[in-house]
Amino acid sequence: MFKEIIFQIYKKMKTNIPTRKMFIILLILLFPILLLGFLNYFFSYSSYKTIIDYDENNYINIFPDNVINITGYEYENNKFFTSYHDPQILISPPDQIITSTIIKFKEPIGNNRGIQVFYAENQNDFYEENSEKKIIIKGSYECIINLPSAHYSSLRYDIDIFNEVFYIEGIYISDLPFIYNRIWIGNFDGLLMTLIICLIIIILWYFSIFTDYYKEIVNSFFLFLKRVKNIKKLIKYFFISVLIFLLSILIDYILSKFSLNNDFIYLRRVLLFFISGISIFIIKNFYCKPEKLFLFLSLPIGLLYILSFPSWYGFDEQIHFALSVEESFARTVSINHSLYKTTNTIGHRANINEDSHLSNSTFRSFKKGTDTLSPYPINRSSFYTRVGYLPASIMIFIGRSIALPTYFIIILGLIGNHIAYTIIIYFAIKRLNSGKYILSIIAMFPTSFVQSTTYSIDFWVISLLMLGFAYLFYELQNPENVIKLKSILIILFSFFLGLGPKAIYFPLMFFIFFLNKRKFNTNKGHLIFIVSTSIIILFIICSFMLPYIASIFGGEVGDTRSPSTNVNATEQTLFILKNPLTYAKTLFIFLLKYLNIFTTQNFVTFYAHLGSSSFFHLVWTLLFFTVITDRNTNDIFTSNLIKKCIISLITLTSIILVSTVFYIIFSTVGGNSIRGVQGRYILPLLFPFLYIVGSLNIINNINKTVYTISIFSIMSFVLLYGAWQMFLN
Repeated sequence: MFKEIIFQIYKKMKTNIPTRKMFIILLILLFPILLLGFLNYFFSYSSYKTIIDYDENNYINIFPDNVINITGYEYENNKFFTSYHDPQILISPPDQIITSTIIKFKEPIGNNRGIQVFYAENQNDFYEENSEKKIIIKGSYECIINLPSAHYSSLRYDIDIFNEVFYIEGIYISDLPFIYNRIWIGNFDGLLMTLIICLIIIILWYFSIFTDYYKEIVNSFFLFLKRVKNIKKLIKYFFISVLIFLLSILIDYILSKFSLNNDFIYLRRVLLFFISGISIFIIKNFYCKPEKLFLFLSLPIGLLYILSFPSWYGFDEQIHFALSVEESFARTVSINHSLYKTTNTIGHRANINEDSHLSNSTFRSFKKGTDTLSPYPINRSSFYTRVGYLPASIMIFIGRSIALPTYFIIILGLIGNHIAYTIIIYFAIKRLNSGKYILSIIAMFPTSFVQSTTYSIDFWVISLLMLGFAYLFYELQNPENVIKLKSILIILFSFFLGLGPKAIYFPLMFFIFFLNKRKFNTNKGHLIFIVSTSIIILFIICSFMLPYIASIFGGEVGDTRSPSTNVNATEQTLFILKNPLTYAKTLFIFLLKYLNIFTTQNFVTFYAHLGSSSFFHLVWTLLFFTVITDRNTNDIFTSNLIKKCIISLITLTSIILVSTVFYIIFSTVGGNSIRGVQGRYILPLLFPFLYIVGSLNIINNINKTVYTISIFSIMSFVLLYGAWQMFLN
């Protein structure tokens, strides 16, 4: 059997030999990446290290002789333990100019901590603006801070080291500032990351040749060039865009005259009006194909969302951003001060402070797997479970290579996520025979859309599962056509990659087994497909079960984000095994509330921590109408009674598994409620369930143009109004 596989692959490789033109295309694709690697090696902040020089003989120790008062600490000599939420060490320094200070510890600090030094020219006259903050990195022996050069009557040191004993060796002051020397060290990790990206491009390049997909890409490219040659049309589109922009400025000016709220950010509001006008123009001119409408609407509206949201409002967004930054490095994570503060500060992305002397220096370095930037120590050690961070991490790598400021690196990563989401959904819609509009509406749910414009991995799971099901449903609806190798690879890889971050949805893959033997040239080919699918499912199950079993035997406490302290995965698992009926009752009561149709705004119009926007009922009504009407005669092959029962069982099983996991890792041991299960966890299940179960064999005689324009106009309006309601009003 395996000899036949190798022979078939060899035969395909022999017939699909890359031509000289294809190699030239590959070199063109690789050149900008290699250039980025060169820039990253020589010019990114990871290529430099900051060395702090100072004359130790010029420093005077003012601890403990000059200490006036100590509050908030339990201490004995130089041994300290924090006993109060606002600990302070008040010192009266000698009468001299003070420009810098050092706090030295006898033993390394166990965790990342903060120090704030207040300085007052008048006795105890301390204010927030007269202070300097610094983060002490885990393992450090000292904290070095420059102060404004002046005479100070008193200094206050707020050393916020909690839950651990620390030993102060001394607190030193000097009239000389620290000197920061930047030393070029080269960035070999950047070169390694460049090679990895090049390898991904080469694999995709060869995949396109191996599956004959390159022909479609080349044809699309030449079609694009043909349209570009139409100068009149380009000029027309340009002037229409300029006109819409000028009209947006005028509308904003008129509204500002009647608005009592002066807190609007001018450019963001103009951007909203501009993209709204562009969306109307797109719907009017590109209504023929739903996949093109989605593509041309999703990209500008997504950019509006990214630029209009200044804060970390997404689901655990800072955690996912920290992990995306880690994945933008191959082996050694080296980040500057500003980027580190961003991953550990809850606030606004637009207000990231960058220390001038540290903004381009290596502030912290560690090898991947030994530490993490995430505020919560989430155990995701394998690349497979972190594969969803790939789009953002590649864009972060590019931003770092060309030395962009931290804020723009953050924006670039978000754009990477949204472009990946949009392109994957585009190909999913394009592949379907029916259900194009069902998929489009779910993909344009504000909750789905929000996750593609934030640092979240849900977009990766949702889009790739949609792509896998789109190709699977196409094959099921064409039972007489032999399945192509390209379709097999896309189906298997879509599910394999899509389930990496959230393997708990693995039951969805069992629907692949519905592919009939007649779809394959030989019985052996079908057997190979079944075995390959089974191996992938087994691998996916092991990817989350083995770490879970290890955590059970290791006494894992549970998710550190849980609001309850009485969480223990081992004890909770034993409770379920000993009391299955009690847990079944708890689960049943939870599912009655969780699957309530009247609370589905939690996964329809929910903007994460910002809450739910308007028009939830409108979206749900539109989806219900589309599920019934977006059909054709091919649905008889995917929506018979057996398949409806199977997909319902698979969907319910997946929801039960998700709920059980959260009961184990997030809920109180033996509790009668399940915590942490959010509405968005239904989104990956929604499309296949509605596609199959919702078919009622109704013939749709509605004018296609009216049908298309109506659906995309409503969903675009909901997204644009949501932008106005959530972050501009």
